[in-house]
Amino acid sequence: KAQTVIELSIADSQMIHLSGAKTAKEMWDQLKLVKESQGKQVITIQWHKLYRTYTDKEEDIPMHVKHIREI
Repeated sequence: KAQTVIELSIADSQMIHLSGAKTAKEMWDQLKLVKESQGKQVITIQWHKLYRTYTDKEEDIPMHVKHIREI
């Protein structure tokens, strides 16, 4: 069953997001709601990190590019 696949595919700490769901669709919708909002937060945080990244006068360009790629 799809419900079993969903339950076995997520970490125990994520099971709380499935509480009250009676069907696989309800489970999926609840997980989707939580994960999509978290995804948007991560994107926003990454943009802030990128925009606040700058190089010191002593740092060379290849090292600066390396730091940007690690973001």
